[in-house]
Amino acid sequence: MRQDNILPDLIAFNTLIHGYVKEENMDEAFNVFNIMEKEMKMGERGIEPDRYTYMSMINGHVAAGNSKEAFQLHDEMIHRGYAPDDKF
Repeated sequence: MRQDNILPDLIAFNTLIHGYVKEENMDEAFNVFNIMEKEMKMGERGIEPDRYTYMSMINGHVAAGNSKEAFQLHDEMIHRGYAPDDKF
C-alpha cells in the first residue's frame, strides 16, 4: 500500500490485525499494531487504536496464552477511555 502512496486508515489496520489474530499470528498482528501506534500516530494522519483494535489484540493474546500482554493491553485500553466489550 505504501509503495503506491496509499495510506491505510483505521478500518484497514483493524482488518489486518483481526485477520492475523484469526490466523493465530500474533507476531504479525503486533507488528501492524506497532505501525499503527508509532508511525501513523506521529504523522499527520493521527490514527490511534480504538476499542475494536484493543479487543482484537486482547482476544488474540488470551487465545495464545499470553495473559501478561493481554492485561497490559487491557490496562492501556482503559487508560485511553475505552470500555471492554464482553460481546466481542
